[in-house]
Amino acid sequence: MNAKVQPDPMPADAASCGTPSSTVVDEAPAPPALPPEPPGWKPWIVGFATSLAVLLLGGAGLAWKHQHEARVLAADAAQSTAFKAQALERVLERAELIARALAQQEDVTLSDPASFDTVAHRFTPFMANDVTLQWAPRGVMRNIYPLQGSEGAIGLDLLNDPRRRDAYY
Repeated sequence: MNAKVQPDPMPADAASCGTPSSTVVDEAPAPPALPPEPPGWKPWIVGFATSLAVLLLGGAGLAWKHQHEARVLAADAAQSTAFKAQALERVLERAELIARALAQQEDVTLSDPASFDTVAHRFTPFMANDVTLQWAPRGVMRNIYPLQGSEGAIGLDLLNDPRRRDAYY
């Protein structure tokens, strides 16, 4: 520790006493010299660059998350579509099987409701729960199996119904 003895200026009343006084003062160490700032590197430039880097990384993270969610949704949609396509394919295969079997029946008279019900009943194991067999010669609904719940459709002229005409042709 560097100590210097400095004479204390004597107050007027101390001079009259005739006693000299002195005070010891500690010198503070000189602060270390700071390295000079690199030219052009102001603190605001560093802050701006850091903020820009954080924004870019955050944006890249959000873009990756968005793409990941889009891929997951696309995979879910593809899986759902494939499942529905398979279900539709099974229904169409059953309908084709029933149509081919009916085409091979020579002794079937579909115009009679009792014989239509007998023939249609044989095909119920191949039909889905919500499928009905309908016979509509010349576009007029004559027989439906099962009839329960579809009684109002008997006699419906499909060719003159504007909603169904285009589907029939």
